[in-house]
Amino acid sequence: MAGDATPPPANAQANPQANPQANPQANPQANPQANPQANPQANPQANPQANPQAVDPSPYQQMIGYEVTAWGPGHVTVELDLDERHKNRRGNPHGGALMTLMDAACTRAGAIDADSGEIYKTATVNLSTNFVGVAQGGKLRVEGRNTGGGRRLFFAEAHAYDGEGNLVATAVGTCRYASANTSNTR
Repeated sequence: MAGDATPPPANAQANPQANPQANPQANPQANPQANPQANPQANPQANPQANPQAVDPSPYQQMIGYEVTAWGPGHVTVELDLDERHKNRRGNPHGGALMTLMDAACTRAGAIDADSGEIYKTATVNLSTNFVGVAQGGKLRVEGRNTGGGRRLFFAEAHAYDGEGNLVATAVGTCRYASANTSNTR
């Protein structure tokens, strides 16, 4: 019952840790606006998973037409609705278009610092791809995952699925941070 609540100690103002509501800075969870990291919706740049479009698409991404549909520290999902420009002369999705998606998934999978939410610019050093099937349906979905690394390089993998959910390709990548990444010590 509400009347049974114990009142805060008389010295709660002298000891803000004893009464976190009296000092929202001492308890960021009590005041999410004071700490955007505690409330990612208050700061979409700090958590692109809340807003996958937090980073403007590059001209190349716009030309190919893929979208980042989920993105957070260590993972990403990239999707492409296929049309004629994405097909080879046999009418199947072109391997180069698929590799573009896998490259984007690998580099983005390691681009967000898990602690700060900062987004780093990244680049591919090496990407090894295995095509395991011919894509069916009108969509490609690639899921990327950061698998480890350090302050300058990280490793990622990507799995590509067709519109029917079949695995069509895998990739393993070595990527580098193109912008400063001094806080990442993995």
